[in-house]
Amino acid sequence: EFTITKQACEHLYQTPLSNDQCISEFDTYLHITATVSNTPPLVAWLEAHKNHITFSEQQPTPPSIKSPNFKPLL
Repeated sequence: EFTITKQACEHLYQTPLSNDQCISEFDTYLHITATVSNTPPLVAWLEAHKNHITFSEQQPTPPSIKSPNFKPLL
């Protein structure tokens, strides 16, 4: 569960992160919920959008995301 700026993620309407993805739209951001697996493509997507994401719930951080370069906004 996270929020992300609209400009960074309008593509999630056409290419969802998961089958159960839900999007709530607000003025300048989208609130996204989705059930995802920790996969290399997901980690790459998170890394690419990390400056635009704020996580709503703190989840256990998968080991592959625990890198000095990945700093999600919590």
